[in-house]
Amino acid sequence: MNVLVVDNDPAVLDDLSALMRRWGYDTRTAQSGMEALETLLTSDMSTQIVVANWDMAEMDGMELCKRLRNNPLMPYCFIVLIGEHTESEDIVRGLDAGADDFLVSPYNPDELQSRIRAGVRILKLNQRIEDANRRLQIMASTDVLTGLMNRGAVLNVLHDEVARAQRQQIPLAVAMIDIDHFKELNDE
Repeated sequence: MNVLVVDNDPAVLDDLSALMRRWGYDTRTAQSGMEALETLLTSDMSTQIVVANWDMAEMDGMELCKRLRNNPLMPYCFIVLIGEHTESEDIVRGLDAGADDFLVSPYNPDELQSRIRAGVRILKLNQRIEDANRRLQIMASTDVLTGLMNRGAVLNVLHDEVARAQRQQIPLAVAMIDIDHFKELNDE
C-alpha cells in the first residue's frame, strides 16, 4: 500500500512517515495541501492512503479532502485527517468534506495503525467490487461461447460510431456477415 503523509511541520512529517515505513507502507511526503494535491494528480505511483494534518497553511487538510473527492480523475483513496479539533461539529465538517477518518492530535500511534488497517480493508473490498463490476460488464456485453460482442454491445458501438461520423462529417460503412450452418457449430 502506498501512503502519502501531509504536514507542514517537518518534524511531524518525519515522525509520521517513519511510522508508516516501519508498518510496511511505501511512503511519500508533502509539506502542504497544495503539494499533496499536485503529487496525487501528477504521480505515476498510485496513492491509496492519505494521512493529512487538518491545520496547514496555504491549503488545509479539509480543503485537500474536498478537492480530492470532487476531482473525477482522482481514484478513491482512504483519507485520515489529524488535528487538534475536538468539537463534534468540527469532526463532522471534516468527515463531510471527504475524510474517511479523524484522529485528535496528539494521537496514539497504535490507534493510527488500527485506523490505517481499517482503511486497507476498505480499499481491498473496494478493489474486489471494482473487479466484480468489470467481470459483470464483460459478461453483459459478450457472448459466452464466442467471446464476441453481443447484440446490445454491437448496437451501442454502432450508435456511438454513427454519432461520431455525423459529428465529424465523415463516411461510415457497416458490414454484416452471416456464417452458414452456424447452428451446427454452436451445437458442437
